[in-house]
Amino acid sequence: MKRLIMFVVVTLGVLYSSPLSAQSCIQKGAYSIGGGFQYYAESRENVDGNTYYFNASPGLEHFIVNKFAVGFMANYLSISYKNGRTTQWYLGPVMRYYFFENDNVMTFAGAGYLKGSNKYRAAFFMLGADKLITKNIALESVVKYTDLNNWVKAQRLSVEIGVKVFLFN
Repeated sequence: MKRLIMFVVVTLGVLYSSPLSAQSCIQKGAYSIGGGFQYYAESRENVDGNTYYFNASPGLEHFIVNKFAVGFMANYLSISYKNGRTTQWYLGPVMRYYFFENDNVMTFAGAGYLKGSNKYRAAFFMLGADKLITKNIALESVVKYTDLNNWVKAQRLSVEIGVKVFLFN
């Protein structure tokens, strides 16, 4: 366990100390392709057993002006519970604005709306940072607030990690 912690600390230190330029990644005309992952477990009162969720959310965005991108996000959700498993797909628009950048870190705020089967609808708001590890690949961390309207109404606060690839001239 100590070796794993040391490995993570050293790896993050190397990644976050490399000097790269964020400027061209978020200019008008650039594209970004990426996605995040979530895995979590849930237990509820009066429900037998835990419920496990795996969520992947790939997306494509286009910078229509400097620092502002619009695009689409898909969402794949797999839910496993005591008596079975179900999968669901959702799709919707997303936008993000990069409000701060230095040599290799870009912070952003964004929002989106997903619609899918089973009357699922979700609006979300996010704050995050992209950390360039090469001139066009970034590690992404996001804090997301989601307002769900599915079989039950709920609000969720989550932390996601992912990878973002920027395509530019």
